[in-house]
Amino acid sequence: MAHLHLLRTFKQTSVTTAAVGVGALVLVPLLVPVAKTVAKASIKSGVKLYHNGQKALAEVGELWEDTIAEAEAELAAENPGKQTVDVQIAAN
Repeated sequence: MAHLHLLRTFKQTSVTTAAVGVGALVLVPLLVPVAKTVAKASIKSGVKLYHNGQKALAEVGELWEDTIAEAEAELAAENPGKQTVDVQIAAN
């Protein structure tokens, strides 16, 4: 009796597995172009984000350098006889 139940379960599992395999064979050729398009769009978005981030960091660096230069100029104007420290930011 247990063997009969096991045989039925095996047959059902085999049919299900075969159906999934056939479905995959049918769907994979249809899904590959879609997946490639989605992957390419994601990569393009990542590249754009990277370049925009680089631009933003460059602008922040310039703003920082300008602010330091302004502060040094104000210190020099307030204290004409004293020397100020020259600060430079290393660019990568």
